[in-house]
Amino acid sequence: MNLEEEIEKKFYIGGFNCAETTLSILIENEAIQLDKSIVKMMTGFGGGATKGYLCGSVVAAISALGVLYGRTSPEQSREGSREAVNKYLNEFLKEYKTAQCS
Repeated sequence: MNLEEEIEKKFYIGGFNCAETTLSILIENEAIQLDKSIVKMMTGFGGGATKGYLCGSVVAAISALGVLYGRTSPEQSREGSREAVNKYLNEFLKEYKTAQCS
């Protein structure tokens, strides 16, 4: 199944919101190593946190980048995370022009 089919299955047909869909697909495709139950954390971010704010897919993607590049203590550098998030947001905005929920 390609990415578009996975998104359609989970989001359009399956009833997941954009944040749940994004994180679920990242976990299932082993892009990040997390227990699938962590997808529950994304439920409240659908619909731009129900208010049309920041896109839930963006929230989920940044959360996944945090797992990959984040830190566990204040002594650790934030640079890896900041660089990854900045690169992701630049690419997202180039493609979609906004990070607001539509």
